[in-house]
Amino acid sequence: MATTQRRVASTGLTRLHGLDGTEIEWAGGRGGRICDTRGRRYVDFICGLGPVVIGHADPEWNARFTERLGEGALLPGYARGHEEHAAEVLAEAPPVFGCVGYFKHSSDAVSAAVRLARYRTGRPGVIRCGYTGWHDALIANSPRWHEPLGSPSREEFRSPPGCAGVTGDEAPWDWTDLELSSFADQVATGRFSCLIVDAYQMVLRRDDWLKRAMELAAAAGTIVILDETKTAGRVAPIGALTEFHAAADYIVMGKAIANGVALSLLLGHDGMAEDFDVTRISGTFSKDLVSVYAAQVTSAIMRERDGYATLRRLGSHLVDVIDSASAEAGTSDDVGASTVFGGALWDLRFSSALLADGPRRGSLTRHLEATGVLALQGHPSYVCLAHEHDMDGLHDAFVSAFTAWRKSA
Repeated sequence: MATTQRRVASTGLTRLHGLDGTEIEWAGGRGGRICDTRGRRYVDFICGLGPVVIGHADPEWNARFTERLGEGALLPGYARGHEEHAAEVLAEAPPVFGCVGYFKHSSDAVSAAVRLARYRTGRPGVIRCGYTGWHDALIANSPRWHEPLGSPSREEFRSPPGCAGVTGDEAPWDWTDLELSSFADQVATGRFSCLIVDAYQMVLRRDDWLKRAMELAAAAGTIVILDETKTAGRVAPIGALTEFHAAADYIVMGKAIANGVALSLLLGHDGMAEDFDVTRISGTFSKDLVSVYAAQVTSAIMRERDGYATLRRLGSHLVDVIDSASAEAGTSDDVGASTVFGGALWDLRFSSALLADGPRRGSLTRHLEATGVLALQGHPSYVCLAHEHDMDGLHDAFVSAFTAWRKSA
């Protein structure tokens, strides 16, 4: 039931509204579906904004996770479980990485990496490429990173009030055009401690622009941070940029690695633990074991169920369903879908005219909600393993939503 007063502080990113403008309040989920407090059920392609990779309340995941809780949730310091989990993670990573830092949120992990880079280089500046979190230096005066190249919305810079430490020499530079000439000019100034790249930006170009940028950064003494928050544990165990890992200094992992339990990791060099001491990077709940247990169970189930290949297959099939439904509804000139990283993620695809029409695009997601489908626009959507059982009836649901959306224009 909707309330008239918001008791939970939140932003528009975490609030969904129906066609009548009423905020949707969630009650629970099972598999690939969730329900709201009015009893309506939805096929969930938002997946908690990405963390749910196996499914909601998966019985096997629940049983194995609950069994691990008997070892305690939070001890006075890091425990055997952290050592075991770190060894598992590093076994999947290139040998240049030898240490794992534990956090709850990827915003914290990226901020820690920035502090480490500033300590290592003695430089204040940061080059941003993609959405990498909500801390001041990551979000102040930032563009709409999920918009495609060429979209006028990608150059719409927004800055929330209250951000500090982001002026003068500390002012970030945003690499929105992904052109090497503009990047080379900036990195050559020598004021930047690090380049932070959100893995999603990889889908916007098909050449070796990132590899070349990383080479330019290394030559200029600029540290490279790869943010694999959307992709680690979903596209592959470490993330999507496997071929570039050896050239990176830090990798941030998050979201899907624990199937919805809050955990983010920072992978770094062997000396990173000593750097944590010097730069005073810590946190009470970075030492919790609950998220470690969740990550170990999630990783095991993904391996046993051939999870990464299954996600790509499900996402590719879903894109075919959406494109077929849009053609049947007569909206294929305006909207369709495309796979991201082979289908582990997917995007709604809009015509050039609609790219600049945010309200009209937002209207489509509300029409989808009205037919029982939850998806995002202006941000990639996700699939989980449980969606294997949710494909029947989706074609008709998308046809209904596209048709109603077309008629509402």
